[in-house]
Amino acid sequence: MSKYWNLLLLGLVVLNPTMGRSQLTELLTLEESISVALHRNFNVKSAEYGLQQRDAQVLSAYSAILPNVSINSGRSRFLQGVTSNIGNVQGEDENGNITIVSKEFKSPYFQRDNNSFGMTYRQNIYDGGRWWNNISRAKSYQSASFHGVEVSKNEAVFNTTQSYLELAKAKAFQYALFDALMLSQEQLERTESLYELGSVARTDFYKAKVQLGNDRSNLLNQQNVVASAKSRLNIIMGRNPLTQFRIEEVEYPKVDYPSREEAMETALENNPLVKQKKASVDGAEDGKKVARSAFLPSLTGFINYNRNNEDPGRVFSPSNISDNWSSSLGLSMSLNLFNGFADKANLEESQAIYRSSWEDYENTKRNILATIDYAITRLETYEELEMIFSDNKESAEEDLRLATERYELGSATLLEVQDAQVALLRANTSTIRNKYDYQIAHAQLLNAMGTIRTGELK
Repeated sequence: MSKYWNLLLLGLVVLNPTMGRSQLTELLTLEESISVALHRNFNVKSAEYGLQQRDAQVLSAYSAILPNVSINSGRSRFLQGVTSNIGNVQGEDENGNITIVSKEFKSPYFQRDNNSFGMTYRQNIYDGGRWWNNISRAKSYQSASFHGVEVSKNEAVFNTTQSYLELAKAKAFQYALFDALMLSQEQLERTESLYELGSVARTDFYKAKVQLGNDRSNLLNQQNVVASAKSRLNIIMGRNPLTQFRIEEVEYPKVDYPSREEAMETALENNPLVKQKKASVDGAEDGKKVARSAFLPSLTGFINYNRNNEDPGRVFSPSNISDNWSSSLGLSMSLNLFNGFADKANLEESQAIYRSSWEDYENTKRNILATIDYAITRLETYEELEMIFSDNKESAEEDLRLATERYELGSATLLEVQDAQVALLRANTSTIRNKYDYQIAHAQLLNAMGTIRTGELK
């Protein structure tokens, strides 16, 4: 009997490794886990930072059409020391003849100050459509990043849901293995009693003992599976993988889901991944227009205003604003005639990017539709399997009861009892797996439809 209590204590420790500090261990519901993931998940935060970059790029794109205004101001002093130069001087001799003689000329030390102020205004008037297509492209990629954030959030919700359910499934397996361990312990004690009465051979006792050891090993190994599932869920939530917590044990009801046609229609309308890829296609289309603008002329208007004088007061004083200034204004046009085929290469590159984006968009839609079909097929299969596994479990329980009775009466072997125990464990684990995989398939369907955060099916 003491062995029974030892095994019971082992099971409690394995099933609840935080026993003794349970009051300090966090209890997480699925909704709370999702909330944590949406705020701390790495992919969500990275996508949000990417959106901030796109916002800045949109603002930068407007710089091509907004005026460019600059001012400059300076003060300088020109210094020149005493200089000597040899030069030819023309003269006349005493006979009236023209003569040329060399003479040294000296210039005294000289300095001159200069003060300046200037302002330049430039305005892009026409550049072949580059500026407005650049703005349109920046906005398209901004939209793609916005939908990318939504994709990351949906993925975080799905991955959290899947990991939470995988952890719940691992815990349920743990309980099933513990029940199997208790059955093996009872069978060992039963076999030992029958052996002492001389009703069974000693080999049955050792076989029962081996079975008990195997069940203990399975339970301990399952503890590692549970720990690994907890670690994965912590990482998805953006937390330390060693953070201890407990999950809520709830019964998940049967779900309602739409037909394939309705689900696919909803996905093409609502899935943010489809919207992200479509926005990328629009951006690539604008990129082609930007590349074509390089073959068109550009027209720029400009105004320059400058002030210069040795006296700073004549430059910077408002009282002298009407003097000492110069100004120019005009238009400049430029047209690139040849730059080593760079414009042609850029256009071909933009066309290839567009074709690649379009294929990616179409392939994304195909994959989403395939995911929906697969998820609904899984849901339909799991619903059929639920009845089969339920019947199997009832049959396995009855078979074990009858095999145990026959063994005690000497009309059945220990192997038959152990086979019945294994069949019951298999029926239990199949039922558990089917129950949680059914919920995971439903989450997969909602994610593909783009409604996983709202739970809407239509």
